[in-house]
Amino acid sequence: MQGDARQLVKEGTVTACYPERHTARVRFPDKDDLVGAEMPILTSCAAGNKSYTMPDVGDMVVCLMASNADMTGNGWIIGSRFNDKSKPNANSQDVTRIDFADGTFVEYNRESHELKLSCKGKITIDAEDEILIKSSDKITLEATDEIKFAGKADIKFDASGGLNLRSTGNAVINAETIHLNSGG
Repeated sequence: MQGDARQLVKEGTVTACYPERHTARVRFPDKDDLVGAEMPILTSCAAGNKSYTMPDVGDMVVCLMASNADMTGNGWIIGSRFNDKSKPNANSQDVTRIDFADGTFVEYNRESHELKLSCKGKITIDAEDEILIKSSDKITLEATDEIKFAGKADIKFDASGGLNLRSTGNAVINAETIHLNSGG
């Protein structure tokens, strides 16, 4: 970068995060390791639809500084970038992936049309209306402990391609009415 542009776009390292305000403070190595004032972190949307993610302390970030900024504020954190210490978590134009520090990830490959979700903890799906899991092939539910279905309403299984339930532990179905349709 040349001249004024070098002063407008700065790289630094996050030193503190303030999640409740979606802001952080950044150390700027080219300014004698000066730590700037708290700056807002830009996001893709922040009104009706909202997108939220925070950098970690130690993340390298790129900041856009106002033309009159004296490194004490008047800037925005526009994002992080990969570097020698933090390599990209995918290597394909067709893959979008989000990795979390605990090993959980979400990945979609638009070429193979495959969505992967790997969670290190519990997954909760909460809906005010119907939840539909639909497949043109088969659905497999597999657990090493227990598969449990419980509902205040009817529980229905209807799979044209096949429905496989496998558990090395218990399989429990609790409902007032249970419908099993086998295509007949």
